[in-house]
Amino acid sequence: MAPEPVALGEAEGVTEARAADGPTTGSTGLVWILVAAALLRLGALALLEPPHLHGDEGYYIQAARQLASGNGFPGSQRPPGFPAVVAAVFAVVGKNFTAARFLQIAISLAAIPLVFGLVRPRHGARAALLSSAVVAFHPTLVHYSILLWAEPLATTLLLLVLWLLDRFDRAGDELSLAAAGVALGAAVLVREMVVYFAAVVAAWAALRPPARPLSGTRRAAVVALSVAIIVLPWSARNWALHGRFVLVSTTRWMPVVLGNILPAGGVSLLDADAEGHDWFLPRYRASGNEIEREEFARRVALEAIAREQPWWLAKKIVRNGYLLWSPMSQLVRYDNRGWLPDRAVPFASGLIAWEAAWYVAATALGAAAIWLVPGGRTKPLVVVLILLHLAIYTFANANHRFRLPLLPLLALDTGPLLCGAIAADRRALRIAGAALTVLAFAAIVAIYYAHPELRQTGSLPE
Repeated sequence: MAPEPVALGEAEGVTEARAADGPTTGSTGLVWILVAAALLRLGALALLEPPHLHGDEGYYIQAARQLASGNGFPGSQRPPGFPAVVAAVFAVVGKNFTAARFLQIAISLAAIPLVFGLVRPRHGARAALLSSAVVAFHPTLVHYSILLWAEPLATTLLLLVLWLLDRFDRAGDELSLAAAGVALGAAVLVREMVVYFAAVVAAWAALRPPARPLSGTRRAAVVALSVAIIVLPWSARNWALHGRFVLVSTTRWMPVVLGNILPAGGVSLLDADAEGHDWFLPRYRASGNEIEREEFARRVALEAIAREQPWWLAKKIVRNGYLLWSPMSQLVRYDNRGWLPDRAVPFASGLIAWEAAWYVAATALGAAAIWLVPGGRTKPLVVVLILLHLAIYTFANANHRFRLPLLPLLALDTGPLLCGAIAADRRALRIAGAALTVLAFAAIVAIYYAHPELRQTGSLPE
């Protein structure tokens, strides 16, 4: 049997650590991490469970209730994936918020073994356990596991896609490739923007060595058909409802408007609450049906982008980069708005400080690790997925909630970096890239703490 190929520049210690692992190495440690992570999330539920729904939680739960009652999904305003999952819980145990939060905890926990499974084959059990621990105990991920938002499900589905693609890459198993396409289609029904990543995955599968034209075409077709089988029935339903093609949802241009009505009149570009939405949102909501609202939002968005030329892109990179990566969090927002339960208020400042410290340390390590740690053929997919998120949130709007799927992706290389896995090739370039990325992130953190007036108070729609 031919030896498994090793990527150019892979550290020898990484290969040795992987070779020393047996098929169950690290399993006991992973179980203990899962137990601790579950207890932590249950503790967070007991302490932090909000008494009311907030933001998009209300929409998701209303849609889930209608589905569970047999009344169908309300319109096409947002993707149906998360409400459908919650509706399945409601259908079994009744319309119980706490039961839905238990589901979120289970979804959040499922991400941990996926991270372990992505890291271990290449970097060994020790590195995989460290990466898993970063995800398991990340306060931001713990907090979102008790909130009824779609992000935890989207995050776990994207990790599942990457894990299945890694299996396909190592074994050439087209069943894993098809399963990855199905999971990718499910992710599109949770977060429509993932559809762009589907095209990247199809191209990656087609170009995977050996790149024979026929086999490459077949692989791309497997991905495309698997995604289509999941997504297109919903598109057909939308056609019947609206009389035109709507892939998943009709709320695509509204976020672009919200992200492109930029501060003016001397207001700081980084001021999160100075976007002038007061005039747009009432007109948007009064603009007839969903299709008419989407057309109205498209016109306003394109006009707003045209007004900001030629410096539009530079402004958006600075502004949205700050809004996406600053240490602002949902926990801070709930504390600012008085949404935390009374029992949690005495602990709020300590929890906020702990969350911020973990977030800053984990993000800085992850940003450096992406540059420094050697990767296999699936690592470019992780990089592209991160860059795709950044590009979309630069074009549209951005806030702290949108970075949630990126946190486990950053953790994938954190464990290997802590174990000393540093690539030997292009070392100077890698170190320079890591240093510049960490410095940019450090600047965002410094601005956040030096200028409290620029922090988002939570008045904007999320």
